[in-house]
Amino acid sequence: MPGGSKSGGRGPSSSPLPHTVVPPSRPLRPSRYVPVSAATFFLVGSTTLFFCFTCPWLSERFSVAVPIYNGVIFLFVLANFCMATFMDPGIFPRGEYTYG
Repeated sequence: MPGGSKSGGRGPSSSPLPHTVVPPSRPLRPSRYVPVSAATFFLVGSTTLFFCFTCPWLSERFSVAVPIYNGVIFLFVLANFCMATFMDPGIFPRGEYTYG
């Protein structure tokens, strides 16, 4: 067989070349971040529209506390999106079942 080796592919010809790139153990999967990217886009977009159009009328009509309250809630939600995306959840404990 041309190009084959008798040692089962374990010879000097099968070793990686020095200029070859070894892929990382955990490849980057961009599709993993599509749902959180879409949710963040919708959150930031709707909040921007709210602060541009509705919030000025609400702050004049009712109170200045309305944009402050909504800004704080927006920051908490954005922080939770980031924590849910980038933090490792660790080990989820399971309840102990007793059979008897």
